[in-house]
Amino acid sequence: MDSYVEAAFILNGMINYAAVQIGCALTSVILSKKEKLCYVLIITSCGSFMFMQGSLMIMFLLETAFFLKLFYKTSQMYLVSIGFRFLMILSLIKWMDGSVHNLLFFPAVHVNLLPVFLLYGLFLLALSRKWQVYFSMHHYMHEVYLDDMKVMGYLDSGNSAMAQGLPIIVASKDVYEMLKEEESSCVEVHTLTNKGSFAGKKAMLRYKKSGKSIQVIVIMSEEKLLLGADCLLNMKGVRI
Repeated sequence: MDSYVEAAFILNGMINYAAVQIGCALTSVILSKKEKLCYVLIITSCGSFMFMQGSLMIMFLLETAFFLKLFYKTSQMYLVSIGFRFLMILSLIKWMDGSVHNLLFFPAVHVNLLPVFLLYGLFLLALSRKWQVYFSMHHYMHEVYLDDMKVMGYLDSGNSAMAQGLPIIVASKDVYEMLKEEESSCVEVHTLTNKGSFAGKKAMLRYKKSGKSIQVIVIMSEEKLLLGADCLLNMKGVRI
């Protein structure tokens, strides 16, 4: 089946980059843009422009080299990325005329690719903005109990504050007012830039998933918390 290699190069570049982005988001792996582009450009270029005998074997060797050099310690992200890549290729095979060569999809010459380019362009734009936050929310949002009150906590990597030897949890006003204990004396909280004093309450924090508990000090936030969470969890109090 005849195909334009330039069109195949652009289409597969978008597919491969989207797959890497999804893999990183779902597994919370951080790769630099340089590493992503290097992998995508080399794999896509070689797959699109190699037609000699043994080119498929060269593609397998390139994938193996990238896995050992770049993805060995993040193998889960790599497998998720490969899975999404082939899922998108299979959907294109079902949707339009084309063929698979060197693990890439080559659309037929008569296929109008403009809607596909627009679709993947919008998908990549959305993924680079808000979607990667939503994809990775399950790594940061946890159901917890504060004094037997079920709330949704956000694991805040920037919160490692301690007071009286206990981790500090920041809760919304509604959650704070429903805690059992009366307000204790002022709690002094140190941050990277300054320090402040806040009224706080001691409470038992229990993670629903693990069932493990830890005593914490809860202070109140007047502002809306990240991603609609009821409280900001403390990195030093993680019991997932």
